[in-house]
Amino acid sequence: MGQQKTVLLVDDEQIMHDLARAYLEREGFTLQSAYTGVSGLETIKDLRPDIVLLDYMLPRMDGEQVFSELRQNPAYEEVRDTPVILLTARGSDDSLKTRLLKQGIVAYLQKPFGLRELSDVINNIITLRDIRHSHRLLEIEVKSTKQHLSSIFHNAPVGIFSCNSHGELLQVNQYLLQILPELSYENQFINVLHNEFFKDSFFTTGVRYVLETGQSWKKELIPWASGQMKKLILNVHFVPIQVEKDDREDSKSVMGIIEDVTEWERKNFQLKLLSQVSSAMQQTMGLRKLLHLLLTAITAGPALSFTRAMIFMVDETESELKGAMGVGPMSSEDAMQIWNRLNRENLNMEQYLFNYGPTLPGENEKLNLHVLAIAIPLNAKTELTKVLQEKRSFRYKIDNQAGKNDAAFPACLNPLQLEDFIAMPVVANDRLLGVIIADNKFGNQPILEDRIHLLSLIASQAAHGIEKAHSYEQLHEEKQKLEQAYDELHRAQEKLVHAEKLAAIGEMAAHVAHEIRNPLVTIGGFASQLQKKTNFENNETNPAQIIADEVLRLEKILENVLNFTKLPDPEPSINNINKLIEDVVEQIKPVLENSEITIQTNLQSNCPDQYFDQGQLKQVLINLLQNSQQSFEKPGIIRITSFLENEIVLIRIEDNGPGIASDMLTDIFNPFYTTKKHGTGLGLAISQRIVHGHGGEIRVKTKLGQGTRFDILLPVNFGSGTQENKNSVVNAVIV
Repeated sequence: MGQQKTVLLVDDEQIMHDLARAYLEREGFTLQSAYTGVSGLETIKDLRPDIVLLDYMLPRMDGEQVFSELRQNPAYEEVRDTPVILLTARGSDDSLKTRLLKQGIVAYLQKPFGLRELSDVINNIITLRDIRHSHRLLEIEVKSTKQHLSSIFHNAPVGIFSCNSHGELLQVNQYLLQILPELSYENQFINVLHNEFFKDSFFTTGVRYVLETGQSWKKELIPWASGQMKKLILNVHFVPIQVEKDDREDSKSVMGIIEDVTEWERKNFQLKLLSQVSSAMQQTMGLRKLLHLLLTAITAGPALSFTRAMIFMVDETESELKGAMGVGPMSSEDAMQIWNRLNRENLNMEQYLFNYGPTLPGENEKLNLHVLAIAIPLNAKTELTKVLQEKRSFRYKIDNQAGKNDAAFPACLNPLQLEDFIAMPVVANDRLLGVIIADNKFGNQPILEDRIHLLSLIASQAAHGIEKAHSYEQLHEEKQKLEQAYDELHRAQEKLVHAEKLAAIGEMAAHVAHEIRNPLVTIGGFASQLQKKTNFENNETNPAQIIADEVLRLEKILENVLNFTKLPDPEPSINNINKLIEDVVEQIKPVLENSEITIQTNLQSNCPDQYFDQGQLKQVLINLLQNSQQSFEKPGIIRITSFLENEIVLIRIEDNGPGIASDMLTDIFNPFYTTKKHGTGLGLAISQRIVHGHGGEIRVKTKLGQGTRFDILLPVNFGSGTQENKNSVVNAVIV
């Protein structure tokens, strides 16, 4: 019978205890006694017998009340399932028997009963209890085993599935659902052989092969584009299994294991990436191109897989980190467009770096604009700036319950919508050059430690590349300075030669003018006397009148020559260039209208009052307008524009006339060069000297048959006593 069982008898008759003890102990039981319902309950609680014999008729608390108390009172919770046999002498009370059995009494014995009968009932109940206990233990073990196997199945680090002979999925573990969420639709597993999404896929091919041939099917490194915008690399192994449905037939099924080896392949690829990025950086000299190459590598899908990357560089004062560049989306819509484009292009890493690395962000790329507008104070009291000053990386992830930690990073970074990111310092020779900030916003992928490690390696390479780019740019700047100095020296030399030429011409012209003036006065006088002594009906045919007119023209030419040789320094005073233009236009407008020439003005109101010699600049404007008017052979348009840009006032006079031939363009500012029948060739030369005397420049741009444009550039800061601009040159542009 095994271990001795304990029986508790609760009865108020001593003889019942004596008889039961004598028989039951002989049968191998231990009998304990209680004589009232209350003491019986306490004994059950303390002794925990294997079975209780409970008499119905007890003083103060009958057997039914005792059983009810045992079952319902929380004090007896640990022993309430103890088997109870009710003993009664009430006769055949079927209603009582039925009621008590429904309440949980395991047996009902009516007195008098035989002791053998009692022993058999006790043995049967104990045996049944042991069987039930063993069954419960077995159920618990089976349940535990099933739970364990289910836990292994669902938590296995590989995808596992099974399907029947019709292709209907029977089981799919959680790992596989994460890889291939399309296996479930509306919480129901799909039929892989008749699903449109998996049509012609490795999944359908493998299952069909196993069902048709009964052989296993194995493939490695299968590329797969998940519906969650992830690119995966999978190893798969499908095998046939036989399931016995009943005694008559077997059913073919398929079990498969799908392993996501994307990370393993990615790590191999990362090593190649480091080599490729290093090689690309060595070939890139410009800083901005280098930065874009760096950020492109960080956001490259097959490698680090960050969706966004930004870089901030330490400024010259080493007090701020200024936004230098950003690559990536600013919205889920932008992210979807980028991923769709990259999926279509299907580039490998080398192609990706070649196609996107050398290019620069577009002018309207939102993330880049946000980054460029940000300056991070290095003395800000935040965790980010503190860690960066210590030249360590900074990892941040927002607490969804507590929200953003204001002490984590400066508020100036808020427009970037940073929630989960890594900030990696760029350090060279123990000096902080900048910081790279990268995140997976819109990608819904965690930032893994191996990505952070790889980012630190790339940041280290970038530091050396940035220093090299800085050195290259400094060298380039010095080269540009030398070229600029050489150009300025060359212009100064040309200016000196030009000035010497003008001086020689001026000296000769003054001498010639002086020698010619006296004879001209005499000729003019005699011509006047002849006019008085001759009588012609038409003065235009009077030779004396013709001589007098030509003498006046020669005197005017001599005056222009003398003005050119003795052009005074400007006497600047506060004036407004727009007011001067309006005055000149009013003065010359009637002449232009007579020639059927329309004059249009567009004078910007931002032109400030400034110092200039009003008389001299008026002479320049009139000369240019007259030249334009005289160039027209038919009606035309002259436009005058003024505007301020970079402390320079620009006056633009352009027409739609015949233009100037390219072979004449280089000579138009030379003294005495003219294409006019009665021109002196001094107007543009004098205009050039006046503009140079104001520290400005005069430029001409022309296209034969389409018109000519003159630009006068005058510095706003030109003041009283300012000397001629030694660096002024004429820029003749032929288009």
